[in-house]
Amino acid sequence: QNVEVGRIWNGEKHANEWLELCVYYQHYGQTPEMADPTETISFHAAKPLQVGSNTINIPFAINPRGFKYSFTPTQSGVYSVYSIGTTDTVCFLIDEDQKTLLGTYDEQIGVLVDSTDANGKPVKVADTNFSFYYYFEADKTYYLLMTTYLDMVATYEVKIDFKGVTFSHLANAATGPYSANLTTFELYIPDAIDYYYSDPAQGGDGYYHEKESGSIIYLDCTRVTAFFPHNSLKDICEKALDYQEKDRAFYINGVDYTEDMYNICADAELNDDVLNVGCANEITLKNFIAVDQNIFNLLNVITKSEKYGGIQDSWLMLCYYEKSIGLNG
Repeated sequence: QNVEVGRIWNGEKHANEWLELCVYYQHYGQTPEMADPTETISFHAAKPLQVGSNTINIPFAINPRGFKYSFTPTQSGVYSVYSIGTTDTVCFLIDEDQKTLLGTYDEQIGVLVDSTDANGKPVKVADTNFSFYYYFEADKTYYLLMTTYLDMVATYEVKIDFKGVTFSHLANAATGPYSANLTTFELYIPDAIDYYYSDPAQGGDGYYHEKESGSIIYLDCTRVTAFFPHNSLKDICEKALDYQEKDRAFYINGVDYTEDMYNICADAELNDDVLNVGCANEITLKNFIAVDQNIFNLLNVITKSEKYGGIQDSWLMLCYYEKSIGLNG
């Protein structure tokens, strides 16, 4: 409205001169009015999401990525947001300022779904739906930018469920991908949690813990992980026992650790511990096992070997910890 440079009109100025650069939509007749043509394209026309089921439409590739949907909860608390189906989905969570990125969510590490291979044989494949928990404040508008992998055209369902004022779940201790120190050129994992060992000699419990929350770190034995994205630890152990010793996955520097790993998985299968008993939700730990000094040493020998790249703290890509979200999280 205040632009003067480059004027090519020598006629009389007027207050609404800027409108000459614009168009607007007007409907005629008795037919239903067309929806806002910019719906989900711009923030001001973001389509509202409700608690429950919502249909998401990805009609074409858009840059910046993601079609714009909004969520304004009426109750503060932790909500679960997840997509459903066989589409490889992606979601970017943006704050009310329409600029600040609060999180990027895509496929779930460790979750498998039923499928079939090229020959029609039943197989388990990675779940490519996004899923996340987030504490949303009441009457505040958040924006969820939805798309698909490589921005492929698709329509899919997204559900939003209220979980409570506080909610706990098992979160990945590290997912990767690896990054490199530009000075030393050593690889590391940017999202790896900080941890400590609770030494029994100093009154500790003998387990490794996530530093911020104090949660025990648990080894996942029966699901795929960020470290082994196609097979679980138990599957690898069982298959390795059919091979000659030096061909086994856990034959490291002349020592075969396969039976040690198999025994750990067997112990995890017997685990009947439950976290958060009496709270809003419970977490069963069957097929998870707390990382003690013995398991930590074993995982380090394997993951830091040349066979597996020797990357610092990559053992965390096999593990989870209890993460609480909400007023007390």
